[in-house]
Amino acid sequence: MKLKICMILIISLFIVNFVNAAIGVGYPFPSQLELKPGESGRFQFEIQASPEEGPVTCNYNIEQQLPLTIEFDEQPIPITPTGQTIRMPVYATVTAPIDIEPGSYSTSFCVSCSPAISGQPIGVVGSYCGITFGVDVVGERTRENPYVPPKPSKTNTLVLTLMLIGIGILILLTIWIVRKILKK
Repeated sequence: MKLKICMILIISLFIVNFVNAAIGVGYPFPSQLELKPGESGRFQFEIQASPEEGPVTCNYNIEQQLPLTIEFDEQPIPITPTGQTIRMPVYATVTAPIDIEPGSYSTSFCVSCSPAISGQPIGVVGSYCGITFGVDVVGERTRENPYVPPKPSKTNTLVLTLMLIGIGILILLTIWIVRKILKK
């Protein structure tokens, strides 16, 4: 009898650990943007992974199409475990076309996560749908949208390398001129 109870407890602990390993998705911030025709605004949401989770890859899809353009900064997004809860921010830009009619527009999107390595066992993952987001297109602003960091620009490695070489040449040239002046 004691052996059965011990086995049940041990199995329960494994099941609890398996169920607790999960991916979670936070709601967008801000959940409602106010844009004038031709303007862009940004929003973000967060994907959270527990420490026990294996590496996953998450994609996002708009469920209902809008006359607005929604572009996510990075897709798909890889999430690699670090031994602690991971909070991965995801950013997107919404653009209202210049010819859009004023009004309230809303849509929802799904976040789907799957193992980064196929066949790898991981905890509770899948799709999280019905994450709503809205945009009020107005003729005149009645409020400011909350600040969301701008999309990072990709630095061209060639330009960066040429700049560093140019700075190095300027430093060497300055040293050569100073030495030449000091020798006189």
